[in-house]
Amino acid sequence: MGTGGKIKLEEGTAGGTYVGFKAPDTEVTADLLWTLPASDGAAGTFFATDGNKNLSFVDEAGTRAAADSTLQSNLNAEVTARSSANSTLQANLDDEITARANADITLQSNINTEITARTSADSTEITARSNADTTLQSNINSEITARASADSTIRATGITAGTGISTSGTIGGNNLTVGLSTMYYFEAIPSGTTNNITGQVMYNGTPTRNDGNQYNASNSTFTAPVNGIYWFCAQYFSMGGYPGVGALRVNGSTVTICGLEIASNYSSHCLSFTCYLSANDQVTIYNDNGTTDSRLHLNPGLSKFRGGLLRRM
Repeated sequence: MGTGGKIKLEEGTAGGTYVGFKAPDTEVTADLLWTLPASDGAAGTFFATDGNKNLSFVDEAGTRAAADSTLQSNLNAEVTARSSANSTLQANLDDEITARANADITLQSNINTEITARTSADSTEITARSNADTTLQSNINSEITARASADSTIRATGITAGTGISTSGTIGGNNLTVGLSTMYYFEAIPSGTTNNITGQVMYNGTPTRNDGNQYNASNSTFTAPVNGIYWFCAQYFSMGGYPGVGALRVNGSTVTICGLEIASNYSSHCLSFTCYLSANDQVTIYNDNGTTDSRLHLNPGLSKFRGGLLRRM
């Protein structure tokens, strides 16, 4: 036996070489004594320890089979564990699906309830509006009947200038008096056949109508008695060879004109205007196109200036 932690086995020839075993260079904390097998192993086998210092001859296939068996066992355990986890996950998913399905059913039920409630409310609203429309139509019909009756009275009896009439009826169960306001209407004519020049008032003859006495023939001016919508219409002729333009003025300011700059012959014109007037506004018709030689032909039988109140405001 050699020294220094080695066992040397010299060869059988005179070469002086050997084979042997050597202890580890690091400190060994306990004695290690391996027991050799009692017989030789088969060809291709090798030493293996059983972990308890017993050596034996083993083959590679057996070792791999044992390792494969261990690996297969480990794989089977992993498969079992994952299968169990998958089962748990599937159970959780099933519970979630069931919970969501129940929530969807509850939501759909709530939606259906809301739709039913809204449908009922819409039906009630439609019925209420239909009833209101029926009542409104009935009221309108009553109003039309009342006004038609009033119109018939007007046609049959006429209205005295500066007065009004009324008729009574019932709308929606309430007593109602329908009245027609005092009428304001005039028809003015020129004092005679004239060819007047720029700036002259045109209709200064005695008016054929002056209901409400708001037209002043001396200056061809109508004064609005109340706030409201009024209409006016003036008829006249332009003369051949002369410019001629009629101008309607409100409180001295021209608001509309009608005529020809140069007329080749007598031409008829009709100036009409509808506007809002405040009480005491004044409306006058003038011969005025901005020149000093404007001429309009006026004839009492053919030329009129008319107007009146359409609606109080």
